[in-house]
Amino acid sequence: FGSAYIFRDNGNKWVQEDEIHASDAEFLGYFGYAVAIDENTAVVSATNSEGNGSFRWIGASYVYRHNAGVWTEEQRIDASDAAEQDYFGSSVDLEDDMILIGADGKSAAYLFRHDGSTWNQDAKLTPVGITASDEFGQSVALFGNTAVVGAYQDDDAGTNAGSTFVYELGCDLETCLADLTGDGVINFFDVSAFLIAFNNEDPTADFTGDGSFNFFDVSAFLLAYAAGCP
Repeated sequence: FGSAYIFRDNGNKWVQEDEIHASDAEFLGYFGYAVAIDENTAVVSATNSEGNGSFRWIGASYVYRHNAGVWTEEQRIDASDAAEQDYFGSSVDLEDDMILIGADGKSAAYLFRHDGSTWNQDAKLTPVGITASDEFGQSVALFGNTAVVGAYQDDDAGTNAGSTFVYELGCDLETCLADLTGDGVINFFDVSAFLIAFNNEDPTADFTGDGSFNFFDVSAFLLAYAAGCP
């Protein structure tokens, strides 16, 4: 099932303040696999959570708020495209109203934002050319509007040499669809990334979402490119 423990410095020593559990705790759910805390908010992952029980090792994360000396579960977070063996929650980080969660089984990372009442998925980060075996999302970090995601088995610099990807989050990545490099700017590098993905039939270039790669995807990308970032 798993637990997470929160300690607080009382000025003299670190004292255990609380032990927290998932409200829907599962046998072998691995709750506590990854943790992050920022002020009075904490996030804890359970990489082997089965969700509705129909799939294995989907993963989930849980957000807790501290109030009046008690840590209370605020929300369970799931990926919008959750699938078996994603290990969603293989890494987590938290800053202000943003949570970044890695799913190294899918080689993806997910950004969630708090709208004042709930945590909502804002973007899915998956670089062009990354494969599931690259383990993108095995480590993540947030600082201000910058996100960093590790892929420790990426082969770009040699077999399992690893890579780190940096994203600037000033642009809304879900509405700025043509920003394939994730740097918050629309330019030639996004066009290049699209052409590489298109030639490799990478899902990143499937702008129509129909599983095919043709003129309609090129047209959809160009329209998104012309729209720019809001």
